[in-house]
Amino acid sequence: MNWNKPVKFKFGGEDWEMPLSTLLLLIFVTLILMLGGAWLGFKFGAGQVSELCDCKFYEREMIFSFLLVRIVLF
Repeated sequence: MNWNKPVKFKFGGEDWEMPLSTLLLLIFVTLILMLGGAWLGFKFGAGQVSELCDCKFYEREMIFSFLLVRIVLF
């Protein structure tokens, strides 16, 4: 299989061309990031974040971030 075969496609009204290996790498990285984000979101929603990190540090950071956003937005 020729991994450097140029793949042509149209996205957003623009013509794109890139090697097959680069396109597959982009798709793979995108899927990994999406799955990782979904997993972290599920853990965060289930309240299991404390199992993943030092909870006291992140609680302080979350409170600080929340207060900073409140000050900036309001």
